[in-house]
Amino acid sequence: MREVPSPRLEDTEADVDGVWPDPADRAFMAGLWEDYVKPRSQAVRESQGEGVYVLELLAVHPGYQRLGAGAALVTWGTMAADELQVKAVVEGTPAGRRVYEKCGLRVEIEEMPFDLLQGFTDRAKPKLAFMTREPVP
Repeated sequence: MREVPSPRLEDTEADVDGVWPDPADRAFMAGLWEDYVKPRSQAVRESQGEGVYVLELLAVHPGYQRLGAGAALVTWGTMAADELQVKAVVEGTPAGRRVYEKCGLRVEIEEMPFDLLQGFTDRAKPKLAFMTREPVP
């Protein structure tokens, strides 16, 4: 990723109204997205045009966890980042943190801040850490 992602959800998701038909849900997700992309955007800006390799969220079916599938996928992503000699980044859940750390990613933001809009204080915020890994030559 070489371009800073848009903080506007509708610039990222083609069918915002279809995915979140309820206006309150749509407004909530738009607020979360705006905060979600801030650390990623900063990493892209700090790369000075080189870009970053975004691993995105990873999930492994519970029946296949702890068999190496998650680590294999993360390793594939970090190797791709190494080939390009760019930083790898991911917004990871507490459940995935161990596998990301095992694959060399380090926490830069322990818990990403989501400043919920007024009217949404009753909704749960995602618990995500922003993690990065410098390229290995």
